[in-house]
Amino acid sequence: MSPRKRSLHLRGVVDTSVVLAGVAGFRDTGHNASADFLRRWASDNTFIWLISEETLDEYKEVLARHRVRRELIGRIINLLREEASLVAVKRTERVSPDPGNDPLRACAKEGVADFIVT
Repeated sequence: MSPRKRSLHLRGVVDTSVVLAGVAGFRDTGHNASADFLRRWASDNTFIWLISEETLDEYKEVLARHRVRRELIGRIINLLREEASLVAVKRTERVSPDPGNDPLRACAKEGVADFIVT
């Protein structure tokens, strides 16, 4: 866990679509709920963000596919590695109709998440 003090002990997993929408929202001047959500987490430690190696790989792949600059992807992944809580997922079961959601669900289960942001 990060050396920063956590004000709340709620644990959550963040869907890739929220990360992508939030990154896109950083460029816009209008209201973007995903960008606001990410900013609040980064500045206020609103919850413990649970990640796994699989979720980080998915974040990187989707951001790259949507042409987010490599430098920005690197900064995002580094921030998550420093500030989020890494969960060791032993096995990802195939249970979701969308197999892309299975790593998020496995991270939530293994990390005892209180919520998943989608």
